[in-house]
Amino acid sequence: MRCGVHSATRALENSLAQDPRINQLIGLLVNNYSSGDGSNAGGLARAIRNSPKLQGQLADVMGKLVSWGFAPQRFGTLCDCATAIILNVKHLFALLINMESSSWSQKILEAFKPKSLLLLALTAELSAAAMRFVRQLDKGEEFPIAQTGRAVQQLEKELGDIFNFQNS
Repeated sequence: MRCGVHSATRALENSLAQDPRINQLIGLLVNNYSSGDGSNAGGLARAIRNSPKLQGQLADVMGKLVSWGFAPQRFGTLCDCATAIILNVKHLFALLINMESSSWSQKILEAFKPKSLLLLALTAELSAAAMRFVRQLDKGEEFPIAQTGRAVQQLEKELGDIFNFQNS
């Protein structure tokens, strides 16, 4: 049986996996495995993490070395990688453009369309907000009803600020 934190995290993982567009995008940009034969480097973040050559090329484009280490089994990693990709999209785009043309780099570049980047950014925001809520439960102490209510209200407000759009 999972503890409350792990079951909450698992519920977040399952909720994202229900949308095929998000599932495909996260796989392509974050956590797909490589083919092992060199024809497919896997997800972008995983490829950067596993390839000193890509790390060096990205450092050249960005003008600095950036750590792309992550633990693929953790939900928070998805949020961190999605945020890093959005914040560095210009540099990543330049890296992919400068690479030798391959089916892998072309597939990754296709994911850099505005609608896909918006979906990734919203997924990162949703994940970050939800993880802050889950981490409040992670302290291992009693979580009184008043604190729980306040945390839920804060989460609802934050998600409302992110996702409620009004036309003026």
